[in-house]
Amino acid sequence: NMITIEELKNYRYLQMQAQAIQEQIRQMYFPISSPPIGQIGTKSNIPGDPTRQAFYRIEKLNQELQEKVEEIAVQMKRILDWVDTIDNPEIQIIVRWHFMNGLSWKDTARKIYSTSDSDSCRVKFYRYFNQKCKSVR
Repeated sequence: NMITIEELKNYRYLQMQAQAIQEQIRQMYFPISSPPIGQIGTKSNIPGDPTRQAFYRIEKLNQELQEKVEEIAVQMKRILDWVDTIDNPEIQIIVRWHFMNGLSWKDTARKIYSTSDSDSCRVKFYRYFNQKCKSVR
């Protein structure tokens, strides 16, 4: 079953969201400097000491992270099953580096072609995809 470009992009964003949440959690444990009160959630939210409030936020973030990780696992399986059906190994590796591993087009090009000419990767991917879409229709 065909995966859309939209789904591939969303998978990348999912991974980025998970990383952002992990970073938020890390900063709750190691606050660099105390942020302005307004940022951490207003005092009126939860009664009690700030440590309990921080703990509550960390719990909430952990829960959110867990949901993202589960969603990533489901999407990853679908995408990997699809990647195996791609008849072009070059496109397979572009998909793996750019969408699965979250590399930029520039870094993907560097990995595969030892050049930072990101257009080569992007163009090849979209050209392949557009031909496939036409043949699918």
